[in-house]
Amino acid sequence: MTTRRKGSAKLLAALLGLSMVAAACGSDDDAGTAGGDTDATTEGGGESAGGESPCPENEVTGEPEAGGNVTFAAEQVVQGFSPLRSAHNSTTLGSVAAFWLPGVQAVQPDGSVETNEDLMVSMEQVSDDPQTIEYVIQEDAVWSDGTPITGADFDYTFQQLNGSNPDADAASTTGYEDIETLTVDESDPKQVTVVYGAETPFADWQSLFDYLYPSHIMEERGTPFGESFDTDDVPDFSGGPWIIDDYELDSVITFVPNEEWYGEPPLLESITYQLGIEPGTLAQSFENNEIDMAYPQPQVDLVSSFQALQPAVACQITTGFSFEHIDFNQENEFLQDLEVRQAIAFALDRDDLVERTIGQFDPN
Repeated sequence: MTTRRKGSAKLLAALLGLSMVAAACGSDDDAGTAGGDTDATTEGGGESAGGESPCPENEVTGEPEAGGNVTFAAEQVVQGFSPLRSAHNSTTLGSVAAFWLPGVQAVQPDGSVETNEDLMVSMEQVSDDPQTIEYVIQEDAVWSDGTPITGADFDYTFQQLNGSNPDADAASTTGYEDIETLTVDESDPKQVTVVYGAETPFADWQSLFDYLYPSHIMEERGTPFGESFDTDDVPDFSGGPWIIDDYELDSVITFVPNEEWYGEPPLLESITYQLGIEPGTLAQSFENNEIDMAYPQPQVDLVSSFQALQPAVACQITTGFSFEHIDFNQENEFLQDLEVRQAIAFALDRDDLVERTIGQFDPN
């Protein structure tokens, strides 16, 4: 039985350039960043619960300028580069996978979820008997080699995640296993129709196809999906705004803009992901301008270390899209028994879990 932390890549892509831990608000000479809304407490001159910690010295005005690099500190190293494989699924990979794997939805800076209009013209449920979804892909959406993104990429991704391939190492088959048919329009491969089984409608259908894989590249490679993109097999393609430029094992991932990106081009020249960074060093690294962003697991000591830097740093505690959860390894002979898993789950003190985790930051 393990615990695992999951998060949203789309959220990070939307917030890139904002610190998820703190907003630097130093002197006029400092290169500060601005934070978002807050629902919790601030100290050292900020407002109380429900207020916002102001950064009057670094008010953001005018249009952003192109250029520069953002350095992101990640707690985890990556086990590979395929977020839909169980062996690779992690918060760190999930926070960057949308850089090169396109998806049908995008999280906005305010936390809302909308259709990714860079990739999709539309996605809508056109019937509920049976549940039928129609997807229309943008004509100019292409992979970094210039090949159009089409329904074939939807179909390839679906075939790996629908449970029919026992060697796919799928992180989850939820929703995909309920699909009865996926059809690509023969006259227009940019149109896809998905029909769910009469007994297996899926209410959260918008959450599927959050990462698409290039079917033509995967077929050319010949490597099974369940063995693809380990750390010695770095993706050299992209269907998103960024592409991997360099990777140093357990150390650094460097991204540069995808020259074939069909949406609004990134303003940054590059993004540097530092891997395996100890959370206890983050506050000092921020103070020294060594990193610009971080996304660590919530820790009271970490929050306290940033609050100690005030007023040079304005601290904000907000809710987000990551969550802690417990996984049962059903390959274990004892955990294969449903009643054993239920007994463990019912034995957990949920109030105590909340108090010791999120309750430390928000008693409500």
